[in-house]
Amino acid sequence: MIKVEDLVWTEHPVFKGAQTVILVGDPTKAEMIVQRTKFPPHYRVPPHTHPYTEVVTVLSGNYWNSFGESFDKSKGVELHPGSVFVLPAGHPHYTWTEDAEAILQVSFIGPGGVTFINPGDDPRKNGNAQTRQSPDSFVLKGFPPALFAQPNQALERTADRA
Repeated sequence: MIKVEDLVWTEHPVFKGAQTVILVGDPTKAEMIVQRTKFPPHYRVPPHTHPYTEVVTVLSGNYWNSFGESFDKSKGVELHPGSVFVLPAGHPHYTWTEDAEAILQVSFIGPGGVTFINPGDDPRKNGNAQTRQSPDSFVLKGFPPALFAQPNQALERTADRA
């Protein structure tokens, strides 16, 4: 169990200026990942793809999403808190925020990775657009080791039902 007040946000390893926290799993491994990402106002994520299908839930703020290989705000859809969308693996998309911060919860089967359609948009600027996040891309400090070692822990009842 993780309480919201115990979350430790760190800079996102790819989307510089955004913050992230891993709730479940190790994003460098082939296992279920649940992460939250906090995008500040007026943030832009250029067109990119992921090697996995992702399920995205908007938790707070308004978040814009669109599909395609070139950034065009006129084609975007504004998503309000509670909105959910699914992006298939390899599907080009881009996102942005307007005047407010947005917090998303993203679920996928790792390992994590992102490929920018235009390699020049890659903030890692490593000369290779197809990259995987390295084990030290995510700072996992502040999480109990058991959260990663035993992702499918059985939950015990805290009270008997009447």
